[in-house]
Amino acid sequence: MKKLSAILLIILFLFNLFGYRVLFYYAQQQSDITLEHNLDQNNYNENELIALTIPLSMPYQHNSDGFERFDGEITLNGKIYKYVKRKYCDGKITFLCLPDYNKMHLEAAKNNYGTNINGIQNNGTNNHDNSKSAIGKNLSTDYEQNVSDYAIVHYKSINKYSLLDKAFPLTTAIVNSPEQPPELT
Repeated sequence: MKKLSAILLIILFLFNLFGYRVLFYYAQQQSDITLEHNLDQNNYNENELIALTIPLSMPYQHNSDGFERFDGEITLNGKIYKYVKRKYCDGKITFLCLPDYNKMHLEAAKNNYGTNINGIQNNGTNNHDNSKSAIGKNLSTDYEQNVSDYAIVHYKSINKYSLLDKAFPLTTAIVNSPEQPPELT
């Protein structure tokens, strides 16, 4: 009887360490498969689509004729969005995204379970030690690239003004080099 109870307690302990993460990971993967299948079958509401426009600096990129099916996901402001379609137009790429409510719900449940099982209480106070070393601060901030030139709009407003179908000419500029390039010897 002692062996059986010890084995059960070890199994419970291992589940609380990392088993619940595996369980939630599996549930999220199944949710992703179901959502991808629905997106491939065009079983989604067009009114829920959100357009995300990002500048794209790729030389010789041609404009797309229309939107094409695209898979992927992005997290913005704590919300998870699944890519549905994409389009290249005038040096920008436009993604049409759907919010993934099921994955957000699973992620929140996983976080709540983890905090409850570990006895962590969040009282709204931040108890982190802010005394980082100067080396840690420099390494973490030197190589961060923040791209803040994106826009989120509803797909209906894009179609209403039909901005995506217009072609705008590229501007050309002659840029002088600040100094003479080195010579080969």
